[in-house]
Amino acid sequence: MSSNSPMRVYIEALNNTGGPLTNRTRQNVALQNLYADLWLKQSTPVLVVFILSYLLIFLLCLIGNMMVCFAILRIPRMRTVTNYFLMNLAVSDLLVAFFCIPFTLVDNVILGWQFGDVMCKLTPGVQVVSVAASIFTLVAVAVDR
Repeated sequence: MSSNSPMRVYIEALNNTGGPLTNRTRQNVALQNLYADLWLKQSTPVLVVFILSYLLIFLLCLIGNMMVCFAILRIPRMRTVTNYFLMNLAVSDLLVAFFCIPFTLVDNVILGWQFGDVMCKLTPGVQVVSVAASIFTLVAVAVDR
């Protein structure tokens, strides 16, 4: 959150009201709840399901596709044209895992874009290219067969 954002000004104004310590503590708790309500799109149980699901998918994608690449590169008899297409598919799926899954998770959980202007312009293009690479590799495998 930038230092001049309206939310920051509002929080600082409420924190500087003074009063007894218990009152101030209650204000801080209320502000934390307000902050969570303003920036989070989902309730806590939904957040937990989202985060665990995305994490599981990310880890399975990472491990599975790296194993495919490792097997094709490590075993000489696996170096066929079709397997190179499969390795290309695994690499493009790794690109999807790195450039689509984290940004989509954050976009589904938090209101607004948290990654700055450069990433705001760069991310959609990289996502489209990585998904298109997967699709075109599947087309190439189908044509090859």
